[in-house]
Amino acid sequence: MKRPKNVRVSGRALITGALVSALSLLAAGCPPADGIDYEGAGGGGLDSNTIEWVTAQNIIFDDLGSFTDFAVGGGANKDNDFSLSSDQDHTAGSGAHKSLKWTNRTEKYYRCRFENFFKTEDVGRAFKLTLWVYSAVATSVQLCLFTNDGTSTDPVADPSGSVTSPDSYALAAGVWTELTWPKNTEYYEHTNDHINFGIQQSNSSADNVTLAPTLYIDDITLQASKVAGSEDTSQSTATADKNAILQEIDDNWESMGYASKPTKYMALTYDDGPSAYSQQLMDALAAKQAKATFFIIGKKIVDGGETMKAVVRAMRDNGCELGNHTYNHKDSAGMNALTQAEMEKELDDCDAAIYAATNADGHPVKPRFSRSSNVVHTNNVKAACAVKGYPLIAGQSTQDYNGGANAGSAQAIANAQINNDKPWQIALSHDPASGPSEFMLAAVPLMIDGLRAKGYYFLTLSELEIMAGGTAEAGVVYNDFASLPPAAADPPAAPPANVQVTPTDTSLTISWDAAADATKYQYAYSATDSQPVDGWAETTARTVTVNGLTPSTPYYVWVKAGNAAGWSAEAARGTGTTLAEVVYSTRTSYDFEVSSFTAYDVGGDAQKEHITLSTEQNHTTAGTKSLKWTSRVKDYYRCKFTGMFSSSDIGKSFRVTMWVYPSAATTIEIGGYASGGAPVVGTTQTYETAANTWTELVWLYTHTNETIISVGVEEAVPGEDAYAATIYIDDVLVEEAGD
Repeated sequence: MKRPKNVRVSGRALITGALVSALSLLAAGCPPADGIDYEGAGGGGLDSNTIEWVTAQNIIFDDLGSFTDFAVGGGANKDNDFSLSSDQDHTAGSGAHKSLKWTNRTEKYYRCRFENFFKTEDVGRAFKLTLWVYSAVATSVQLCLFTNDGTSTDPVADPSGSVTSPDSYALAAGVWTELTWPKNTEYYEHTNDHINFGIQQSNSSADNVTLAPTLYIDDITLQASKVAGSEDTSQSTATADKNAILQEIDDNWESMGYASKPTKYMALTYDDGPSAYSQQLMDALAAKQAKATFFIIGKKIVDGGETMKAVVRAMRDNGCELGNHTYNHKDSAGMNALTQAEMEKELDDCDAAIYAATNADGHPVKPRFSRSSNVVHTNNVKAACAVKGYPLIAGQSTQDYNGGANAGSAQAIANAQINNDKPWQIALSHDPASGPSEFMLAAVPLMIDGLRAKGYYFLTLSELEIMAGGTAEAGVVYNDFASLPPAAADPPAAPPANVQVTPTDTSLTISWDAAADATKYQYAYSATDSQPVDGWAETTARTVTVNGLTPSTPYYVWVKAGNAAGWSAEAARGTGTTLAEVVYSTRTSYDFEVSSFTAYDVGGDAQKEHITLSTEQNHTTAGTKSLKWTSRVKDYYRCKFTGMFSSSDIGKSFRVTMWVYPSAATTIEIGGYASGGAPVVGTTQTYETAANTWTELVWLYTHTNETIISVGVEEAVPGEDAYAATIYIDDVLVEEAGD
């Protein structure tokens, strides 16, 4: 029996999911403040079939001593009209627990707005909400969006300018009613970072609505789209770990002109961008193969429109890191006068501007570090950064800006860093728009060459933090990273659980339950009952198949889990399994030595008249017939051999073989097809085939899906221009496994 050759698992089943990128707002390990990872929309177009939801808010009033995250409007009084009450409760019945009681409702347009539901970084995410409302009288209420600054009580306008229509819900008298919002769509996509969610009874005094003098509200649950894996780190320049940085240095130091391998590290940082000079600055860095961290002013992005947004994206794409340099970049007096809340808004607004610029192509950035305007570090500034999760970066200034001590000389600007020979140093320079641009740009190669001669390698701030072996603390000011608090060590991943081993004839399929903290796995198998010391194979999947094993031999398997901290000490053990040669009997055989052949169908725009019986090429005996498939001008044409499986085959195992002869080297997929025409996800096997030669395709299949009725073949090169114009097929054999 011949085994499959040159087999690789097809990625076609993953294409749909990949179109909706799992975009995290993590930047060098810095999650959003609420600790929840969301899936970004990449500028819109979320696929509702792929969204995975996570609870973002869950307000159950039972256990709250007080509840203040709401505001009122339309004449309602927060102090007098709202209280936590046990009069009515949805969770456990009247009198058992608490709900939010809203009384003194003498006007229809009283409103209650729940605050802090949406954050700046939520723009582009999907949400859906449920809450329960109780009224003693039959009435109706509306759920809608409101501005969050408290100055407007009207439903907020969406970006197109139209007013968001409130969703209306009827309430029966004396019962709890569940309200699901939005009412007529699957989810709400958050596009405006200045709005909150709220409830009202009417937005028009002319509405004929019976007024409910008291409403009870309970069990508010907000669901948000969740990242299903971290394929994009958001901060595209953050290196994953210390080993990766060291490998980068190993690969590049000689080509960068170092006399010996560098052992010291520093971060170049540039304030006050983006500007019309930023691209020249990036070009100067790129010419020296150096990266930097750019501290961005939010207002410059907004005022500069699409041009400055593109500059910010170029910074990200050139391997550099983005930092938060406040929104308005106030002078020293203005910074000293800021309250903590005002500084928090400076940070939030700058974050929003950076997010909007970088999310334009679906790869948003959430900065890891902040540098305050004019490096002012009042207690309010530090407290705001602590709340927002930002370490504050100072550094050694080059005095290169207008009025700076070194502004008139490129060499003086460079020397300010070259002569500051300290470990883990951070250079503070400025975008050339802040001073004499010709000297500032000319200083870049001088500074880099001088510091390289002293053994410094240039990293982004996040990479410098990693190499320093610690974690910068939010709200703390750093001139360098010489003495960071040690990074909290994650424990190695726990072993995976429930290892299952399923034998076929000469192969094992190994599957296991994921370890909660694992990012990768290793598996090994042995013919003896002793754990192997080498021969471990690494994977990110949780199901693998090992082929080409010896029949009638017992095999044992082990699986262990890994993360950034290392591998689980104990490997989960799989049951020893004895393989036995499976006896197959012929179920269906097509060698095409017939006058006609009609037991096939086509798909993917292929035409049945393009398939004929031909003597041009034949696998079995030269001069006899094969199935000739011509006019292949699209890669997703399909040929399906029909009537292979039925519901009575559930639980039976099959081996399907066929031989193909393509006119050009290509990739061909064989697998199970449903009546609709497309291959069924998870059933296909993919082969690389050479030009003008016969290749055997082998597909092992256990029938568990009633929708699969056919065996099909197609090319598996979506999006490529080259594919075989003609494919010959011969000796199709379907065999059924016996007992």
